[in-house]
Amino acid sequence: MNPVVSPANPVFMTLAVFCAFAGIVSAQAPLAMDWRQLGSTTVLADAPDPVGGPVSRVWYEPSGLHVRTRSGRVLRYADEAGWLAAEEAQATAGARSGGGRVFHANGHLLRSEDGGNTWLNMTAFRGQSILGGRAIDFAVAPGNPDEITVVGETGVWRSMDAGDTWSGLNDSLPNLPVRRIVSLPAGGSGLRVESGDSLLEWAPGQRVAWSKAAAVLGTPGVVSASDGDYVYLGFSDGRMMATRSGAARPLARLGESAVEAIWVDISDAATAMAVSGARLYRTFNGGLFWDDITGGLAGGTLHGVAADRASQSVYVATDRGVYYGTFSFAAIGSASAWRRLPSPGLPDEAASDVRLDAGANQLYVALEGSGIFAAMAPHRYQSPAIVSAADGVVRAAAPGALLSVIGRSVQQAEASGRPVPVLAAVNGETQLQVPFDVEGSSLALTLGSGADQWRTALPLANLAPAIFSDRDGSPMILDADSGVLLDAMNPARPSMRVQALCTGLGRVSPDWIAGREAPLERPPAVVAPVRVLLDGQPVEVTRATLAPGYVGFYLVEFEMPAFLNAGTSEFYIEAGGKPSNRVRVYIEP
Repeated sequence: MNPVVSPANPVFMTLAVFCAFAGIVSAQAPLAMDWRQLGSTTVLADAPDPVGGPVSRVWYEPSGLHVRTRSGRVLRYADEAGWLAAEEAQATAGARSGGGRVFHANGHLLRSEDGGNTWLNMTAFRGQSILGGRAIDFAVAPGNPDEITVVGETGVWRSMDAGDTWSGLNDSLPNLPVRRIVSLPAGGSGLRVESGDSLLEWAPGQRVAWSKAAAVLGTPGVVSASDGDYVYLGFSDGRMMATRSGAARPLARLGESAVEAIWVDISDAATAMAVSGARLYRTFNGGLFWDDITGGLAGGTLHGVAADRASQSVYVATDRGVYYGTFSFAAIGSASAWRRLPSPGLPDEAASDVRLDAGANQLYVALEGSGIFAAMAPHRYQSPAIVSAADGVVRAAAPGALLSVIGRSVQQAEASGRPVPVLAAVNGETQLQVPFDVEGSSLALTLGSGADQWRTALPLANLAPAIFSDRDGSPMILDADSGVLLDAMNPARPSMRVQALCTGLGRVSPDWIAGREAPLERPPAVVAPVRVLLDGQPVEVTRATLAPGYVGFYLVEFEMPAFLNAGTSEFYIEAGGKPSNRVRVYIEP
């Protein structure tokens, strides 16, 4: 039996693991959310190890190595625990010499063995810093003259041989200076953020560090947002300009502080919000005038805003973290019931930006230093959504497809009077499997939890293919022989047998009952013709069946071409001519 389809193989997980976001929110109860970090706080660069953000000072105390980041955070390094919060020391600069050596920093670290008569550059090679940036400060460890730590533009670096070799101490350093979330994971693209003068990407399948995607282009002191015919421009002096179909509207002034972020309603681009200083503003007439809707929000300076019109929810990134409020988009007035989104799991730091995904199901937060965190948006507990369990996208239901109810724990479900299997219901999220024998163009669902019942309807199609991926966009694609997930660390190779986990491939033969594990031997085959495309070119499909031993998963196996170029390729599946979501596959010849 192929090991990838064995129930004991840990690669196969219940859908509850794919969608493990928890929380309870009501008008009275305290918020509780299950935050998770996306990516790390380091960046791949031309250096021995991943780099971090700028660090301005380093010193040693009896309790160990200490640094101060450029943002003012003081941290202590513990070999096993990594970086921990600490208090500012009273000591002055760290030791500059030891073991008969003298050190000096002038952008590079210099070492002298003869009291300063001659110097050797310990961090330069062919005129460039081997640490990826300028050195700012350094300190020699008390009692060990061979241990020296340098800090600078790329974080913290330590040498145990007086500067001959270096290793980074940035892995757990909470010092990623994210200014803005540029785009969220979608298809084959990863999460992108603006940090300093660079655009960084956490690519699907990445496990180590951010990579530099490009330099940040734009006009300093100007933020912009657009949708449809409207374009909004905010300036560093608090002015706001809007254009409609290219025609400029009168300039407005929101305040004396810089406009830091703008949100535009995708359903009605004449409605937008902006933050300036400690105030939140809204327009519903395309920028002709802006009204202050801050209300009782007391978060200090505001840095980002996101909203969902359907649930009348507003999220604001502030100096004191992220706040969640409600607001009537159709009426003049202030936002009300502001509440600070809580820990645990979310560091107590200033938030530099906040975003909702396209379905307003997941909330993404950028924290000063600690990077990007995500959780299910708390408004979903009042306004549930039903999405594909494969990738969290709203699409038509199909026979045998797996669905996630976001925001409700469902105990029983029916479709047109027949039972719908409830596969998992964990912390406000439920996974359902559509019966294989449903017909028609609409799926009428009745969902219940105790005495509470509600009804909804979804479009129904014969096929709605989707490839499973995690919240970072990493697809569930595996080496068929070993069962190992393929990603940037474990790329696909020529002639490799590969398996993809999917949903929405429709009916199977022989007929199967939803909610039942597929047999280990001779699992039911997909009836619809299935194609696999790599960069738009078809590859050989060896089988398309229900995943043996599991409920609701389809397994599509194919063989990689004999000749491949190194890098990344776009991969998707077609079932009956209908395409799935696009995902990224890493390839090594």
